[in-house]
Amino acid sequence: MGHIQYSSVIPAPLDQVFNYVSDYNNRSAIVPQDDLHIELLAPAVTMGKGVRYEIQVTRFGLKYPLEYVIEDYQPPHQFIERQVSGVFEEWLHTTKLELHGEGTTVLTSIIEFSLPVGIIGTLLDDLFVRNDLIRIIKKSHENVRAHFLK
Repeated sequence: MGHIQYSSVIPAPLDQVFNYVSDYNNRSAIVPQDDLHIELLAPAVTMGKGVRYEIQVTRFGLKYPLEYVIEDYQPPHQFIERQVSGVFEEWLHTTKLELHGEGTTVLTSIIEFSLPVGIIGTLLDDLFVRNDLIRIIKKSHENVRAHFLK
């Protein structure tokens, strides 16, 4: 199973950062990249343990639905999302937040994942997927930071 961890300091109080990153409606603002677009498939979702939600990702001209369940929800410090259906064989995304001095927060994303199709998935991970996920996480953190610098 692959493991990626990335942290950054966000110039905003812990509660504000948690509320922003855990809000389903902000997903499309946090994650978009030049080659990645997210569409929310539910009109409104209130996050909490056990909540399921769906998004549709468009990448390289292909659209595919992803479904997640919130496995753990501990405001304002952590939430964990597991992919129930989608492109990964396994996907667990932990978002942690920690106070980092007055008015700043450390945002940490931890992703544990595995690709389907055995050895081919392992090769894809080594050649492409891991670096691509790191790029997406870094850009997502930049988008969160930019939101609070407005």
